[in-house]
Amino acid sequence: MLTGLWLRSSRTLQQKAKGILAAGVSGLLLGDIWNFWFPINKKLWTSSYVLYAAGWTLLVLALCLWLVEIRKLNRRLTFWQVWGTNAITAYVFAELLQSTRVQNRFLS
Repeated sequence: MLTGLWLRSSRTLQQKAKGILAAGVSGLLLGDIWNFWFPINKKLWTSSYVLYAAGWTLLVLALCLWLVEIRKLNRRLTFWQVWGTNAITAYVFAELLQSTRVQNRFLS
């Protein structure tokens, strides 16, 4: 919600991207530091995991904002726009792909 409010503010696109980038780096660092006392555990959704994952998410969002809004590369990203507007299709495709994966007996 805070990121959405930040994006809707009257700041320039560069300021928005830099702010989201700073928040992402902060999330990564704080999650990594918090990991010493409260280990990152995805299955339990620990607070250190949430900070760390949010940091990565904000970094990717800052990259997308920079590529699409500032660098104007949206015409080259048509494939990702299709996947982004059809998120359920992408999820089902990933689940089907994972279920058809053949396990290698020699590596396990």
